[in-house]
Amino acid sequence: MKDNRKYRILWLDDELKVDVNSSNYCRLNKMREKAEDDMGMYIQTCITGNDFVSLAKDPDQDWDVFVIDAIGKMSDTDECPKDIFGKVLGKIDELVNNQGILLYCLTEEFDKSEKSSIQKLLSVFNFSFSPTGEQYYDYNNPNSDSLFCDIKSKLDEYGKLFRDFPEIEEVYREIKRINGGHNEATAAITDMIKWYEDNSYSGDFEHGIREIINQICKRLINYGFYDKSDIKPNEANFSSVTGFYQTMMKRNQNNDEYLLSANCRLNWEATAMLFLGTMADVTHHALQKERGDCQDYQLYYKGMIFNAFVLFSKWYSRFKNNCELNGLKNTNWMFNQYYINGLWPCEINREYQGKLKQTIDSYGNIKWKIRPKYTIDTQNSHIIVHRNVSTKSFSDGREVKFFLGTKDRNGICYAISVSLI
Repeated sequence: MKDNRKYRILWLDDELKVDVNSSNYCRLNKMREKAEDDMGMYIQTCITGNDFVSLAKDPDQDWDVFVIDAIGKMSDTDECPKDIFGKVLGKIDELVNNQGILLYCLTEEFDKSEKSSIQKLLSVFNFSFSPTGEQYYDYNNPNSDSLFCDIKSKLDEYGKLFRDFPEIEEVYREIKRINGGHNEATAAITDMIKWYEDNSYSGDFEHGIREIINQICKRLINYGFYDKSDIKPNEANFSSVTGFYQTMMKRNQNNDEYLLSANCRLNWEATAMLFLGTMADVTHHALQKERGDCQDYQLYYKGMIFNAFVLFSKWYSRFKNNCELNGLKNTNWMFNQYYINGLWPCEINREYQGKLKQTIDSYGNIKWKIRPKYTIDTQNSHIIVHRNVSTKSFSDGREVKFFLGTKDRNGICYAISVSLI
């Protein structure tokens, strides 16, 4: 699968202030446009240190790279550019370390002696090296034009781990962001991908599935996934893992309808996620992996976990998109309203079950009706059998399966394609 995800770069440079008469602006802006157009990057520019720090720390933003000019302005009120490197780096140090953000420096020529504060900071904060062997790119050096090509090469190398699974990378990056850095869940995801590349890899990723679901649960709560559950997140007996797979497969005994609609998830997707959730619960207690055929466990059982996680990641990516399209406060699209009101939907292509009932009209003619097994969302409790249906094998009380025909001009649905069970 092609990874269409754009690399996200936050770039600080006061020379990026729009000024078509400035040769520096024109050159830098051309670099930005080329990187966005030719390399599939998203680049957000800042001209003050304060704006840069604010965007860098925005919890809703997800950055791959910070490009920083050591000389600039912290605010619009600064009269002239100065060394702001230390101030900016001091404010983003924890963020960079926790989220593994790459650092690049594009700046003017400066004193490279050992006493230079910029030179020391470049080394301390582990800035990426340029083709010339320096930990910065010089404005006046033609090699500075390779900045974004070099960034892309380095990110591509990192991104090979998730190359075929962009949805898994999406889950990975979200967990890393909301958790403030690497943790048991992100380690499990990378171990899972490494196992996929080499089935002999011994990483114990199965135990981390529970933590992955726990982390994603925080987002599912915000999206309203549990809004119609029997036990809600703010109640004492709520379990993020158990609640996840029970909600996913919960079905109304009165009408066979699942709680979550097909807009939220398909039934075949739900079975994969049911396995993932129940496996996470079992693993938490005792998986007994030391017993049985170890080769089967390593190859086939771990394969089941991996494939289920791929399906989960694809579902979660689509689910988030649906939440954004429908608005976070509107969860009606997510739930099957027929589950909630106790009625079967009135659908033409759906098979129903019921019992035959014989009636006699005022003219003495035999008529057949069907009392559905569950109440269908129609005007009547009985469904009339269409006159074109053969009734030779019918008898009162026999169980049948049938489909509904389209409503007639009076709004009545007839039973068609009726057959005995």
